[in-house]
Amino acid sequence: MAEMDTSENTTVSLPDPIQLCRQECASGNFLQAINSLRAALDGSPTGTGARLVSELVRVLIITGDRTSAESELNARTNSLPEVHQATSYDDAISLQRAILAVSARGELEEAIKLANQLWSKYAFDSTLVLDAEGGWDADNAPILIAYYAVEVFDLHRRYGQGISATSFSPTTELLQSIITRLLQSSLVFEALEIMEYFVDDPVPLFYSLATAFLTDGNPGAEDVILRCAKVQLENGELESGKLVLESLDKLHIRGATVLERREVLELRYLSTEPDRITATQRLLQLAETFENAKLFDAAMETLEYAAELHCKLGITEETVRLGFQSHDTLRLLISRSGDLLSGVQIELRLCDMISSTTGDLVEARTRRDQLLSLPICAKLPYFGKFHKRQSLEYLMVHLREPALHHAEKYREYCTILQDEGELSLANNLRLSALFQPGRTSEEARIACLESLREELEQGIEEDRTAKRHLAHVEKALLLAEVMEELARLEGEEREDAWPVIAELLDDAESICGLIRPAADAILPSLQVGYLKGIFEEPNFDRGSRMTSESEPAADDDPSHHLRHAFNGIKLVSRLCRAVQTLSAPVLVAAMNDLHAEEERVLSEGHPLEMIEFLTCQGTAYYVLLSFTDSKLLTTEDLPFTTPHEGLALILDCFERAIELEEEMASQLSDSPESLLTLKAVQSFRSGPLKSSLLELAVSICFDLDDNSLLWKWVQMTKAQAYSSLLRKRLDNPVSVSAVPSFEDMLWASSATSRQLVFVDWVSVNRDPEPRLLLVLALQFKRDEEGPLRKLTVAVVDMSVDEVEERISSLTPARLDGSDWQRALAGFAPLVEPLREVCGEEDILVLSPTGPLHKLPLHALTVDGSTLIERNTCIYTPSMSVLVSCLRRLENPTPGVERRQDWSAAVLAAYDDDSPSDSSAAERKDIYRSVTTIAAILGSSLVLGPELSASRFAQEAESSNLVHFHGHASRDPHDPLDQNLLLGATGERITLEAAASLVLREAPHLNLIACSSGVQDISADGLDEPLGLVTAFLMSGAASVTGALWPIQSATGRSFSQIFFEEYIRLNNGPPRDLGPVVNLADIVRQAAVRLMKDAKTSTPYHWAAFVLYGAWFSVRK
Repeated sequence: MAEMDTSENTTVSLPDPIQLCRQECASGNFLQAINSLRAALDGSPTGTGARLVSELVRVLIITGDRTSAESELNARTNSLPEVHQATSYDDAISLQRAILAVSARGELEEAIKLANQLWSKYAFDSTLVLDAEGGWDADNAPILIAYYAVEVFDLHRRYGQGISATSFSPTTELLQSIITRLLQSSLVFEALEIMEYFVDDPVPLFYSLATAFLTDGNPGAEDVILRCAKVQLENGELESGKLVLESLDKLHIRGATVLERREVLELRYLSTEPDRITATQRLLQLAETFENAKLFDAAMETLEYAAELHCKLGITEETVRLGFQSHDTLRLLISRSGDLLSGVQIELRLCDMISSTTGDLVEARTRRDQLLSLPICAKLPYFGKFHKRQSLEYLMVHLREPALHHAEKYREYCTILQDEGELSLANNLRLSALFQPGRTSEEARIACLESLREELEQGIEEDRTAKRHLAHVEKALLLAEVMEELARLEGEEREDAWPVIAELLDDAESICGLIRPAADAILPSLQVGYLKGIFEEPNFDRGSRMTSESEPAADDDPSHHLRHAFNGIKLVSRLCRAVQTLSAPVLVAAMNDLHAEEERVLSEGHPLEMIEFLTCQGTAYYVLLSFTDSKLLTTEDLPFTTPHEGLALILDCFERAIELEEEMASQLSDSPESLLTLKAVQSFRSGPLKSSLLELAVSICFDLDDNSLLWKWVQMTKAQAYSSLLRKRLDNPVSVSAVPSFEDMLWASSATSRQLVFVDWVSVNRDPEPRLLLVLALQFKRDEEGPLRKLTVAVVDMSVDEVEERISSLTPARLDGSDWQRALAGFAPLVEPLREVCGEEDILVLSPTGPLHKLPLHALTVDGSTLIERNTCIYTPSMSVLVSCLRRLENPTPGVERRQDWSAAVLAAYDDDSPSDSSAAERKDIYRSVTTIAAILGSSLVLGPELSASRFAQEAESSNLVHFHGHASRDPHDPLDQNLLLGATGERITLEAAASLVLREAPHLNLIACSSGVQDISADGLDEPLGLVTAFLMSGAASVTGALWPIQSATGRSFSQIFFEEYIRLNNGPPRDLGPVVNLADIVRQAAVRLMKDAKTSTPYHWAAFVLYGAWFSVRK
């Protein structure tokens, strides 16, 4: 906002009573101003009353004495004319009356209607009208009307949920004009209000105005200085605010209550009183001073500060007494001032204080019921949101009818807001209330449950279609309980009911991973796991399920009962209840339980129980740190004293849980080559709760601004189950850490003389914003002092949601179309950060995340060239997988000596049982191509019917290089159904068969087949891969080349021809890298570039299809 004109020579001449009034107000002498106006009114001639009444009411509103303001209006004004007939002062009085009615009775709609009419009548949208000289009377009533209209606009911003907004929205330029005219009219308070609450950065304006006022000797300078300091202190600029306050000492003028207002700010922000109890008591005294001076708004603000400070005190008899004293004072103040709108909010907060300090939830609920039944709460939809809290509290004690009443009220509120997502959640609250048991017959209960089941099933499908994930899971959890009770009441056997419930909970578990923000998924995930656990319990007593604490049946053998087991859902639920109810007693009890469980689990717990406890402990600390109001906590209640310490403690809990999980996962099976083992480990290590926690951990590292810690946790989120099994295939599994370290990556870098850059993409939740994408680029520079690590983290200018939306329309057909460049251009931000962090010709190791696995990242453009033209690129599910592949090349198979002679196998099978001419022609071309390749390599050649599954295994297990050209199949709905199709016998290499091979020589495999490089990536955010590439790397391959989509056979032949031309050229030429190796990544890059330059294969459909996974080099022939 530009600097305003505050020169004195533009001040409008005012009638004497009003001029004197405004001078007194500038000095803080409001009582004297009020008395002088009343005296003037009592002796005013006819025709001047409206002007003086408006001024009197204005001053009373400034002081916060709304009761007296309404009394004056009722006593001194008769019925006012319609807007089109009224004078400007009639209009000002009407708007003042409307604003007072909002505070007293919640009549916001009426105030908005009047403000809209007056805004239009005075054409305030035209700055020319405001800036024009003349046209308004000497007292400038229209500018006062403009200010009050802006006040109505602000009231709607704060309380107008569900009410139509004002037809106007003041622009910055218009607000500047209003401020200028207010100052010219000596309406300083109103000008400062707009500056403080409507200007983004008012401090420069305050400085400018204070300087002008001090130059003119205007006593209003003190008010300006105090407001300036307040804004700075609120923004955390403590030193600047302190200096501004100290500048008051240099002033010779001293307005009423200036020292007291300064002390309030110092007590609140600058901790001038080390004892918080004493500080709170002093604030109560200052509030009384303001109240005696009839400065009710100042008194109320001071009491708000006292209540805020009181919330930080521990719970003692003295602090409880002090809390009730401050709220009682507030209640009396509200009664005197007539501000019922603020009063109801204060009373609602009092209810929170009662529940948080005394634990008397009954008293808190009763008071809240009384408040929410007041007419002002019915008038303003704003108060509808408080019914949610009330319903939840009644649900906690299973009081069906009041819970249902408040749930219905909250649903009405959400209906008014027209928020379908929140409305669905509100309906869940209503259905939960209906599920509560009532005094009905068994037949009536069954009918109620049947009705609930029908409504829940319909609601689940609606939520699924609308992607309302949290509402979906909540309904599924409630439906599971409904179905369980129905089965019990109808006498259905448990084993008959369980499969349907299990399927429902499995679906809910998968949806939990989609809930955003991720923190909202924690409790539903725990609830799903808990319900699955108790329903699966062999001795599950359904009759006592509602209590979640079933006692043993009388005929049970006590020896069959295990010791007490850790119940994480119960503990976290209690924490969440403490947060929802602001109940410190509940919080303290939950924390005590947590500490007690920690001692027990450490002394006697099973590793799996310890994992659950650590996960729960980290979650509990996160709930406390992220969701708990400061009113609940003192530092003595927490195991950490600062947010930074809390975040570090959360990460420590999660890391210890993952380390234990790694130990247990490694013991799941003695046959790591089994694909079913991979599925078991992935299942053990995944799930929505694990996904949510890892997402939280990454987000925490991002908040801590610790790039090294962030890199470490990013590695923990990627393909850990798969990496674990790969490590078990190594001769020395401990040579690769469960989570790769910087030392591991330095070792990997030493395998090439070129610059290696390890690139990770990861998503970070920054709610309520869309999920961010980060690029992490790690590299090691070498100089005379040794290796220097460089880790760069950049935020991608594209959210995960945008990527998912764009990828949904990226098909192979579009990549083969004339607009392929436009199709890929939108993804350019994903690789843009690489332009700064890596040089041309560097080798890039690309580790995508989530939807990026479906994208040919090497085909995106950097500085006008595709990434594959600029850099050599390889892919890996995680850096741990890469390190395992490199270690494998050192000693391919545990316990098996490497062969001295190099060998290769060329295999092909293509529609050998098809009689069609086109198949025969293509088969002839393929067999001619692979025959040439076999001759170049001097390798074995197996074609068509001769290529059985056993022959494939025999050749692959004894070769350094395997080239397969043929068909691959995959079922997009079943990740386990992926195969390489062999000869006329109809045999195939399944994923299980591929994973069960023992590839002794750590070979490289070329899979020239449709979608052979596609990997099914888990949807839980853990980037767990499953596909042909996964299986062959698991069976011992060091690297695999595959296709990202269905390809034309001719494209595969062209790629193969170029690949082996380059392979022989590099193999026979002088070594270009460290050791006797061939750089496969360079070969794939050259093949892509050469295909790109051929007119017949110039689209990405052809040249971007083939990618290399794993090690970037292989042993030379």
